[in-house]
Amino acid sequence: MVNNYGIIAVEDLNIQGLAGGRLAKSVHDAAWSGFIRKLSYKAESAGRWLVKVNARGTSQQCPCGRAVPKKLWDRKHHCSACGFKTIRDHASALEILRRGLRLRTETPALAGVALEAPSFSYGE
Repeated sequence: MVNNYGIIAVEDLNIQGLAGGRLAKSVHDAAWSGFIRKLSYKAESAGRWLVKVNARGTSQQCPCGRAVPKKLWDRKHHCSACGFKTIRDHASALEILRRGLRLRTETPALAGVALEAPSFSYGE
C-alpha cells in the first residue's frame, strides 16, 4: 500500500475511548492502534504521508462536499446533488481521503490517488 500511494488517510480513532465501551473486546482484538503504528512507520520509510483525520460526520457527507444525512441503519449513500450512489462505508472512505488531501496542502505527485469519486453504483 505505501509503495503505491503518495498519501494514506485514516480515521483518527479514540482507541482508548472505544475500548472502554460495549465493543471493548472487539477493539482490542482488532489491534487498530498497532496497525496504524506499523502503517505509519512503513509510510515514513517509503517517503509517503499517513494523515489522521477527524472522522466525525464522514458518513453524513458526500465526496462532492454536500451533506447527505442518514440514519444509522441506512447502508446506502445517494447524493441528490451530484447523483453519486454507493454503499455508506465507501462514501465515508472517500470523504476521509478528501479530508486527508485537504490537510496536505503541499503534496508530491500523488500516484494512484483518485481526486474524484469513481463511478460506482450500489449493487455493482
